[in-house]
Amino acid sequence: MTERPVWTTLIGRWIIACVITQLLQIWGDGFADWILPTLDVGGGTEGISLILFGLAVLRLVSSAIGGAVQWWVLRPLLPSLRGWVLATSFGSAIALILINSLWSVTLMPSTEGAVGMIMPPTSMLPKYLFSGIAGIILGTAQWIILRRKISWAGWWVPLSGIGLLGGEIFVSAAQLVLSPTGIDVSQSAWNPVFWVISSLSTVLYAAITGGFLVRHLVVQH
Repeated sequence: MTERPVWTTLIGRWIIACVITQLLQIWGDGFADWILPTLDVGGGTEGISLILFGLAVLRLVSSAIGGAVQWWVLRPLLPSLRGWVLATSFGSAIALILINSLWSVTLMPSTEGAVGMIMPPTSMLPKYLFSGIAGIILGTAQWIILRRKISWAGWWVPLSGIGLLGGEIFVSAAQLVLSPTGIDVSQSAWNPVFWVISSLSTVLYAAITGGFLVRHLVVQH
């Protein structure tokens, strides 16, 4: 039997690791959305800050587990990359805080009357832009670890942003196409259809960043 090339093995494992990380984050955020409203944190700025803090803590945990899975994939090529877990965990949590803060200050004026009461708040910025910014923040945190390990590590930052931005565009397109069919495509942590859509979108991010890893880890070694 012909042995599989090293790069195909790395790409395949990296895609799986990234999908696992994405699903863990979705489930962690969903658990936070479920449990935090039951806590008596009060209203106003203090209550919102406590909820955001709770979301960030759970994101730290889910991303740390996902980062550990990713590190397991990278370990044969970068055996001293233990900082990857912390970078992925804190980078993702910081992105969550900053994105939520940016979203809250860019909300469109609410519509008056009964329509305004049932319409969810919407940002003036497109949704995919937030994913791109989150990718840049996460990529920057991971770049701190990569920059001393591989050459041209600075490219990791924009590639991470492009990967998550493209993934969000895919999610929006899939929801737009599938919604008229009656399939529940809501962005819910407990919706299996959304798990599939989100997993497929993550493949784009993993392919882009995985290609970079192949070029600078496998080819150069």
